[in-house]
Amino acid sequence: MSVSVISKRYARALVLMGQERNLLDQFREELGRLVKAFAVEKRLALLLQSPSLPTAKKKGVLADLVTLLKLSGEISNFLGLLQSKDRLRYLQQIEEEFGRRADEASGLQRVRVSTAVALQNGERSALIASLKARSGRQVLLEEFCDPALIGGLQVEVDGQMLDGTVRTQLQRIAKTITEGE
Repeated sequence: MSVSVISKRYARALVLMGQERNLLDQFREELGRLVKAFAVEKRLALLLQSPSLPTAKKKGVLADLVTLLKLSGEISNFLGLLQSKDRLRYLQQIEEEFGRRADEASGLQRVRVSTAVALQNGERSALIASLKARSGRQVLLEEFCDPALIGGLQVEVDGQMLDGTVRTQLQRIAKTITEGE
């Protein structure tokens, strides 16, 4: 079974439970803490995936982790399920897929915007209104400044990049000149 299929299956189940209990935001936050803990302490994941460590010890390590990170019972049980099914290695992909599905279920669209200078309030409002009209969903902007863009903006929506930056336009002009078209 592919990583994609596995992560989608577990994420879908967790989103459904989160919707039923009105805990999507809490689950998102807790999964984020878990993924960060495993990223910071790589030996933890290796320890929990080791076939030589007895199951009882793995459960003890997980219980300590749940306590340390102050995770809910639902996420604690979910973590135990992943461990018992040898799916803990897919936690990061599950967390990413969960985020996408939770946003979709909440009618939220995350949009990454990169500009050379910070957006003014009026520009931000106009961009949000335009994106909302296009998608019909609430828009959450993640703004980044990159002076190398020179001007204009890059907008990443649902995995698609819309690039209207001066840097990209200059690169196209340079390519046209060098290729003689």
